[in-house]
Amino acid sequence: MNNIKKVVLALLVGAMAIGFSAFVNAPEKTNFTTRYWTNDGTNYQLLTSGVPDPADHCSGISSTAECAVESTDTSIPNTFPINNPSHYSITAYPGSVDSVYQ
Repeated sequence: MNNIKKVVLALLVGAMAIGFSAFVNAPEKTNFTTRYWTNDGTNYQLLTSGVPDPADHCSGISSTAECAVESTDTSIPNTFPINNPSHYSITAYPGSVDSVYQ
């Protein structure tokens, strides 16, 4: 009889564990996808795929702004002026410097 009580208790504890775990909230999914913009000489344009290649994207452009910038902020528009980027939470893309321009 003592073994039956142990089995019943074990089954009850197992059922409670499964029952309570069914009501635990799943963690919220956050989107931290980094987006990239490249300098076209007047505006920063959203790069729709891949990562920037400063030697390719900014070759022949005359500008003192960064060649490419990045951000995880999804509220930044696809195009914005290079002369006023401080309105947006962007950082220079690594390797993107003024000396890249040719």
